[in-house]
Amino acid sequence: MVIYEVNVTVAAEAAHEYRIWLEQHVLDLLVLPGFIAAEISEIEDPRPADGATGFVVHYKLQTHAALDAYLRDFAPQVRARGEERFPGQFRISRRVLAMVHERRAPIPEDLE
Repeated sequence: MVIYEVNVTVAAEAAHEYRIWLEQHVLDLLVLPGFIAAEISEIEDPRPADGATGFVVHYKLQTHAALDAYLRDFAPQVRARGEERFPGQFRISRRVLAMVHERRAPIPEDLE
């Protein structure tokens, strides 16, 4: 599994509207080939400077080939839509992570 991490810092005046847009944006990507799941988190600590809001999105994809296909075939148009909707109101950084191991806590019997 591959995790495609997107870190976004959004200007304070656009943060609420961006979050609403981001939730739909993630749903739009989850229908693309190779996407398995996504998580959106808001950064609590450290808070971005000057009242901005930070979000981190972890997209889980089946393979590196699926990520490569997304980056080649879809990413330019997807990125352009964000820029058109929120010009100059956000900064983005991205990185790719390879899942090494995942563990989950056992579910207590009284919660099953």
